[in-house]
Amino acid sequence: MRIAISGAQGTGKSTLMADLELNIRLKGMVFIKEIVRSLAMQGIKINRDADHFSQCAILEEHYKNQLRHRNMITDRCSIDAFVYATYDYLQGKYTLEEHLKHERMMLRTLNDYDQYFYIPVEFEMSADGVRDTDVKYQKAIDDLFKVVYDKYDIQPIILKGSVEKRKQTFLENVCSI
Repeated sequence: MRIAISGAQGTGKSTLMADLELNIRLKGMVFIKEIVRSLAMQGIKINRDADHFSQCAILEEHYKNQLRHRNMITDRCSIDAFVYATYDYLQGKYTLEEHLKHERMMLRTLNDYDQYFYIPVEFEMSADGVRDTDVKYQKAIDDLFKVVYDKYDIQPIILKGSVEKRKQTFLENVCSI
C-alpha cells in the first residue's frame, strides 16, 4: 500500500508523520520523510529558488521511492512537486516545455498511490530555517493543490484539526483500504 500525505509548506505533514511513526505500528510500512529537505542538504534548490533541474530531481526522487517501496507512507509526493513547479511556471519561471515535462513526470506516478491525504492550511506556520514562511505564497500553493486535485480527478481524504484528530481520520481511512 502506498500512501501520500500532501499539502503546502507548514501545514503539519512532518508533525503528523512523526506522530504516526512514533505512536502507530503500521505493519510493514516504510515512513519516507523529508525528501525535499534531504535533497536541499545535497544542494538541490527548493521553494521559490528551485529551478528546472531541481524540480526534475525532486520528481525523480519521488518516482524512485515508489520503485523501492511497495508499502510506504510519504510526506509529500510527486503531486506536491508538481504543484510547486506549477506555481513557478505561472510566475513565468519555466517554459511550457519544462512545465509539460514536470507534468509528465508527475503523471507517471499518479496511479501508483493507493490513497492520497491532503492537509489544508489551518494554522499559522512556524519558521524552521528551511520552509518559505510567506503566508501569501503558502495560500497560493494551497489553492494550487485544489486545482491540481480537481484537474486530475484525485479525491484526497482531507485531514483537519489537531494532530490527534488528523491521526484519527488517517487511521480510520487507512484501515479501510
